[in-house]
Amino acid sequence: MGEGPADVAGIHDVGLGSELERRIALDGVPRLMVVIGRADATLRHLARYWDTFRQKGDPMRSPVIAALEAVLCEGLRPVSAP
Repeated sequence: MGEGPADVAGIHDVGLGSELERRIALDGVPRLMVVIGRADATLRHLARYWDTFRQKGDPMRSPVIAALEAVLCEGLRPVSAP
C-alpha cells in the first residue's frame, strides 16, 4: 500500500474494516490477507486522515484502525490445521 492520501481514503471507503471484522468473527471463512509494509506509518496515516475527514456522527476512532489492530493481534495466534 502506498502512503498517499488516495490510498488512505480508499481503505476507509472500501469497507476494509468491516470485512476484516466479519472474517475474524466467522469460523471457516478464508483469511483475508492484508500486507502492510510499515504498520506504524500506515496506522498514523489512517489516524490523521480520520481526524481530518471524520463526519459528525462517525465514531471518534477509525473503524479501520480498530480492525487492523485486531488483525495484527489475531495474526499472532497460531493457525489451526484444516
